[in-house]
Amino acid sequence: MTVGNILNTIVWIFGLLVFAGYVYFVWQSGKRREREEAKLEEAQSNENLKSEGPLFKLYNEQLRIYQIETRGRARLSFTWAVVSMLVGFAVLAVGATLIVIHGKDGVLSGSALAAIGGSLSAFITKTLLDVHKVSLV
Repeated sequence: MTVGNILNTIVWIFGLLVFAGYVYFVWQSGKRREREEAKLEEAQSNENLKSEGPLFKLYNEQLRIYQIETRGRARLSFTWAVVSMLVGFAVLAVGATLIVIHGKDGVLSGSALAAIGGSLSAFITKTLLDVHKVSLV
């Protein structure tokens, strides 16, 4: 096997892992949302809420919808932040591999790729984690 084939295989495996992680996340978030909605329905069916007026019930329903949307946004931003971290690590690994494989000829390209990819990934990750933090406050 050549070095190009090995790197291509690594990229495909990493891509498949990211895709599988995304599918698992979507599946888990659907199950989690169903559990949260069931808990909220149970809390709303409480006898104390039945005696309240229609404005209170309307406010409670609006608050429930807002809470579900906000939690979903926080989960999604955190998941994409983790994906961004993994992509940044993969770019750093590819840069290091270029340096090791090509020796002195690959130092410039490998270090430039690793530096640019790592800094871009760090910026995207920080932005997504800030969105996650704001969504939870």
